Amino acid sequence: MGWKESDLVVDLDPPDEECPICISSLQGDEVVVELSRCNHHFHHKCVTSWFRSRPSCPTCLRPYGIFTGTQPRGSMFVQTQSDWSCAGFPLHGVITINYRFPNGIQGPEHPNPGYHYKGTVRTAFLPDNEEGRDILRLLKIAWERKLVFTVGTSITTGLSNCVIWNGIHHKTQYEGTYGYPDATYLSRVRQELAALGVF
Repeated sequence: MGWKESDLVVDLDPPDEECPICISSLQGDEVVVELSRCNHHFHHKCVTSWFRSRPSCPTCLRPYGIFTGTQPRGSMFVQTQSDWSCAGFPLHGVITINYRFPNGIQGPEHPNPGYHYKGTVRTAFLPDNEEGRDILRLLKIAWERKLVFTVGTSITTGLSNCVIWNGIHHKTQYEGTYGYPDATYLSRVRQELAALGVF
């Protein structure tokens, strides 16, 4: 479900400020709107253009619709293991998330519709504590909205037309370079999810 025109209230007496999107005055001849939920002001054409790709306030990120992504068909499998732990969380078990994507053909939402893409298998880890379980809940919502992966060019291999992460960071080791300890990871990934309207 996307944003609605009723989310934008025309302001006939706009504040003496700049539009945060185009950085030009709100006092000119352009139509100025106030967002109904957060009361931030923008040029109408600027914010409607913004909402086409990300339906959230550019200033405070309050959602004005539900983000959906271009993640291809795959599976997300979760299991918990109590006999080992993420570094930095010695009193808790581990939540293991396994993502699997078969090879497929790109749809109209992908960079090269009709071309094959290479699937992937990825594993990620969370501490099995209250915060880790809540992040898992949010990741499941992001998965259902097709936000976790996409089809594109891999940063690590340079290969095109393959399934890649889509900007929501995951810990792919339970300890070490790409894992834990990382005192701010859980709060960072929560912010990344919130920016996509996942709460």
